[in-house]
Amino acid sequence: ESFGVLTSGGSIANLMAVSVARRTHFDKYRDRQAERKSSRRDDDESESDRPREKSEKPYLSLDDCTFYASTQSHFCVLKAAMITGFPRRNVRLIAHNKSTFAMDVDALEREIRHDMEQGLHPLMIVASAGTTSTGSIDDLPRISRLARKLDIWLHVDACYGGFFLLTERGRRALAGIELADSVSLDPHKTLFMPYGTGCVLMRNAAHMRDAFSYHSPYLNAEPARPELGDVPDFSGMSMELSRGFRGLRVWLPLQVFGVDA
Repeated sequence: ESFGVLTSGGSIANLMAVSVARRTHFDKYRDRQAERKSSRRDDDESESDRPREKSEKPYLSLDDCTFYASTQSHFCVLKAAMITGFPRRNVRLIAHNKSTFAMDVDALEREIRHDMEQGLHPLMIVASAGTTSTGSIDDLPRISRLARKLDIWLHVDACYGGFFLLTERGRRALAGIELADSVSLDPHKTLFMPYGTGCVLMRNAAHMRDAFSYHSPYLNAEPARPELGDVPDFSGMSMELSRGFRGLRVWLPLQVFGVDA
């Protein structure tokens, strides 16, 4: 089950995607570490007596996780990494191709594998589907294959170019975007909609809910259950509690002018 919410803009859409990725994959890495320690205890091997491997630490933190983006990425992506707790030294800016300005995927893979050899945990790759400076599109199919092979969250920042999927040429250029774990869009750019209308999409709604859901009795007596027909609790699927009626700004122009406009 996928899910998406409208946001105040592309920056918050990217921030939400990074937040969900950090929560989802960091918890996964930490759970794996706990399982390894539990397995050792089951083998009656003393943690205090066993020499610790060079790359192994007693607990996992964001100091051990790395974040990858292109030198052409929008600066809000890098801000999102810092806001969500990634140390600056763990944010990798991957070189771009000098002719296409797309991310150098060979350089990306080399950087990731080097970090893994150092005992770090690659957590997230942010690819671009239309950069602000040049409109370049990263090699989404190849990056997605790399991310899946190494179990890294892939986010595609499509705030500038995502809605070109509505055209035949755009669908060819953006092939592979459907493989991402999350995608950010910005209707106020390509669709010329009112300012302050962004969007974030998640492949797995449960990841969004785990990152943002928090039940409080003074707001709702019971958590919403969409599977039973309840209206989704958007405060439990996003960073915001109070939110404006952004859907009207998207729905009304589409009703008046249509998608083909």
